[in-house]
Amino acid sequence: MRILIVEDEEKLAEALSKGLTKQGYAVDVLNDGKKAFTRISLHRDDYDLIVLDLMLPSMDGHDLCKEIRALEITTPVLILTARNETEN
Repeated sequence: MRILIVEDEEKLAEALSKGLTKQGYAVDVLNDGKKAFTRISLHRDDYDLIVLDLMLPSMDGHDLCKEIRALEITTPVLILTARNETEN
């Protein structure tokens, strides 16, 4: 199983990647929304799961998710955020 982590907080991304790799997953990490959009668009069938932060540079996670869904990319997305409001 291949997982893409999109998280701009380096220590958190590293901890997630390390833990998932220890469990046998192949993990790629990106720290920028636009770069993630490009990667997902070009490699739509490469990932089994996307772990997505909502607060990212250049394109936030909410917009990224909307854009990949508009391209009919159906890879499951697990939202990871520090936001605590239920509206988000």
